[in-house]
Order: sequence, then C-alpha cells, then structure tokens
Amino acid sequence: MSDVVVIGGGLIGMMSARCLAMRGAHVTLLERGCVGAESSWAGGGIISALIPWCAADEINQLILWGHHHYPSLAQELADETGIDVQWQQSGMAVLVADTDAAIAWSKGAGLETEILTKAQAADRMPGVRCQNEADSAIYLPEVAQIRNPRLIQALLSSLRHLGVAVHQHCLVEKIEPHGKRVDVVKTVKQSFFADNVVLTTGAWAAQFMPELQRKGIKPIRGEMLLYKAPADLLSSIVVTEEGYLIPRQGGHILCGSTAEDTGFDCSTTAAALAKLSLWAERLLPGLKEAAIVGHWAGLRPGSNNGIPVISRSMEYDNLYVSCGHFRNGIAMAPASAQIMSDLVEGVDPCINSAPYSLAN
Repeated sequence: MSDVVVIGGGLIGMMSARCLAMRGAHVTLLERGCVGAESSWAGGGIISALIPWCAADEINQLILWGHHHYPSLAQELADETGIDVQWQQSGMAVLVADTDAAIAWSKGAGLETEILTKAQAADRMPGVRCQNEADSAIYLPEVAQIRNPRLIQALLSSLRHLGVAVHQHCLVEKIEPHGKRVDVVKTVKQSFFADNVVLTTGAWAAQFMPELQRKGIKPIRGEMLLYKAPADLLSSIVVTEEGYLIPRQGGHILCGSTAEDTGFDCSTTAAALAKLSLWAERLLPGLKEAAIVGHWAGLRPGSNNGIPVISRSMEYDNLYVSCGHFRNGIAMAPASAQIMSDLVEGVDPCINSAPYSLAN
C-alpha cells in the first residue's frame, strides 16, 4: 500500500514523484516502458517558450517558475546523484520583428532583453544568417537549456535514493474505482493499492480518464535532427517562426521541430528530414558541412489550447492528473510537480493552479 501511485514515468511523473517523496510520501511509480523514453527524451530542453511573448500567460507562469528553480534543482541532483544535467544559460535569440511585444513581455516577466540590429546579431552569432523579414533580433541572455536525457538519468537515481518504488516495463491495464475513489491500479502482472493516484501518462492520459477528452488531450508528433558540428559554430539558442537550433556541449546542434497530428504514429519521415535540414542549413550555412547524426520523433501531449491540465478529477476524490504540456513539458515540469504535490497533500498551492483545473 502506497500513499501515492504515479502512473507514467516521463519527466512530469518523475518530478511529481520526487516532490511527493521529498515531502515524506511513500510513492510508487509505474511506467509501461523505460522512464523518460517518450516525449521527455525527445524534446529539446529549452527552459522557455519558443516565442514567449506569444505564449499564453498560463503557460508562461509555469515556465518562469521552472526558469527560476532549475539552477538549484540541477545542483541538488548533481550533489545527490553525481550526474551533471548540463543546465546551461546559453541565451536565446528570437529572429522575429515584434520587438515592442517582446520588450513589454520581458519587463513584466522580469527578464533582461536586448534588441540587436542585424549587424549586432551577426557579431553576437557569427555564421547565423538573419531572416530577411526580421529587422532585428530579440536576445534573451538569461534563457537556459538542460540536457533532458541526463535529467532523466538523474531523476531516476534520485527517486531510487528517496525510496520511490520504480516499476519499469509495467503496463497499466486499468484503474478501478469504488464509489468516489480509485481503489486499485491494475497492471498486466499485479495490482497496486494507494490512497491517491496521479496520472501523468502524457498523450495517453485520456485513455485512462475519459473526462480529459473535452480538453483535447492527444499526441502531436514532433521530429528533430541532430548535427555534429565544430564546437564553436553556434553558442546561443536561435528561434524563428519556422524552427529552432540548440547548441549542446561538444558541438552537437539540435534542430527542431515539426508538429503533426498523426495519432500514435511515432515514425520519422523523409519529408521532415528534408524540411528541417533545408531550414537549418539556410539559417546556419555552416551546417552544410556538418553530419546529421540523429533523426527521431516524439509524441507531444497536445491539448485544445496548449495549456496543461493539472488537477484533481471531478469524478473521483483521490485521482489527479497532470498532462497536456505540449512542447513545454520540460520547462513546465518543476512547477507542475509543485502544484500536483500541493493538491495531493491538500494544501493551498503556492502557484495559482486555477487555470489548469478540469473545472475550466
């Protein structure tokens, strides 16, 4: 018998389980495959919305929480597990022309913003060819990134250290309610009993919780490329309305990403490879000489409006859900875990949780 069973071992589930365990809960985590192997592994790890002044306030609230808390989280995980999650304040240049909106948003968010002319952008980011329609670049020097595969490794190590029972390759078949409560979580091999059940299965969440269907929770396929380039080819994240480039340590550069409603098809396509590489090599011509060493797809958990659901069920008193984070799950994960832990514990959330309720 656990205090909490968390169904779904992506970053949202792992961080929620860790937060609950750190508060003293006895937590069991169930994952149908390997932890973090779906969209959590596939994402880029930018701790920001791609064009933050175009994102909803409800999205930015969660992302900004993550922005402020990731540095300490990265250090805690390094101290606890010895794994460097490669949190890096690399800055982000957005090559679009809406500078007034950017300045207004950044002042409200308390983030530094620089408006660079094309000449200044070329000096700051040699090799990047600014788009013809962009009169300037909007540079956010405080934006950071994190290496999500390493974050997954560190969280798994942390969960085990905290005594969380992690069951991988453990397929949940159904959750069984009795009256207004969920009593049993049944898997292929055994049943689990808990005082509370937290559903963090991403794009698959509506299969277990029909009340999510009106929120439009569904998979949105995103394909990405990985280049191996000289280490000094790109130093900052670069975003346009067509895509983004993310420099990793050691010269790897991520290029993303597509967004397609293809159901649960997670295959890669030649069309996406051609589209992404053409755009990337036009923006950063030096990539023409670099090798593409990776091409993969992930299924983002989409929702009607891109705003996640972090809520107690309206049907069952001890069933909770956190899903629908779309392409910002890594950035939103710390805040989502905080809200979920507050909800399960029955305390007033320190983050306004009303916008993420199923009641909306």
